[in-house]
Amino acid sequence: MGILVLVGCSAKNQEKTVETSDSTITTTSNSIEVEKDNSIETTSTKYYALYTGEEVSKEITEKPAYMVSIENSSAARPQAGFTSADIVYELMAEGGVTRCVALFQSESADKIGPIRSMRTYFIDLAYEYNVPFAHCGGSHDALDRIKNEKPMSLNEMYNSSYFFRDTSIKVQEHSLFATSEKLVALTESKNYIKPSNVKIEFDKLFWDNSIFENANSVSILFNKYYNTNYTYKDGLYYKSMNNEPCLNRTDNVPVAVNNLVIQNVTYRSRTGELYLDADLVGQGDGIIFSNGKKINVKWSKADLNSQTIFKDEDGNVVPLNIGKTWWHILDQNAKLTVN
Repeated sequence: MGILVLVGCSAKNQEKTVETSDSTITTTSNSIEVEKDNSIETTSTKYYALYTGEEVSKEITEKPAYMVSIENSSAARPQAGFTSADIVYELMAEGGVTRCVALFQSESADKIGPIRSMRTYFIDLAYEYNVPFAHCGGSHDALDRIKNEKPMSLNEMYNSSYFFRDTSIKVQEHSLFATSEKLVALTESKNYIKPSNVKIEFDKLFWDNSIFENANSVSILFNKYYNTNYTYKDGLYYKSMNNEPCLNRTDNVPVAVNNLVIQNVTYRSRTGELYLDADLVGQGDGIIFSNGKKINVKWSKADLNSQTIFKDEDGNVVPLNIGKTWWHILDQNAKLTVN
């Protein structure tokens, strides 16, 4: 019997046919189909989301990534967009509150916010990933860095048509939002699509290890004004803030993630100012939680543009589980309780 080989070419997906003698092979840009003895075997190229490790389509891997500065005062809750973010950083800000920097790539959100101003160490996170960041203004030193260093800023003050106000929210500082569609369009218009500096290692089987210490609940007391808690259920850590479930503003879907990262850093106050500084370059202690387990780690970051790496006590890199991550950059006063 003859063999028919079909080879796909370029964007037009043209095919080339070759006659041989034993089977039929069809090759396209993404798959190879082999027909032999009336059966078909298919080998396809697989694609994985850069920041979650999940298997996705090729089109999703080509979407641009971006960060958004999101408010976390009690008046801003519930926020919109956390359930669509691949990674959410929660960092200390002035006044005893935290603020979040959410990284979006694999999923789109129809509402993200409330969007607030940048701090200088938030910009450090954007440098690590080499992505643009959406915000509305910033502290004076953050704005000075943006002016002098020219990172990939998506400042609402100069790009207001890509953002919108929720008129049902009466306090203006809590009312600024955007959509993934608009932020991607702004990113593309500024030619801010760059290769990522980060290559996260994911390993689901690693977290099936029964020797790891159990961690079914995690509580972080930042100060007398704010705490956040996580409860492990069905493979996910469900988040609450000040003992209230954390829900997505638009559809009330709970915020739940596969990984929790604790990175202990030094925050420093400034003389005569409310603003803080945080040392994200260097090394320190941390903990990673996933699959109801925990591992104590050491983190290190060589310079501003380097990836933050976590290693266990034997010096081995600790991978994340496949899925979304909530990443806490804790100050020296935070109290962590694990059960």
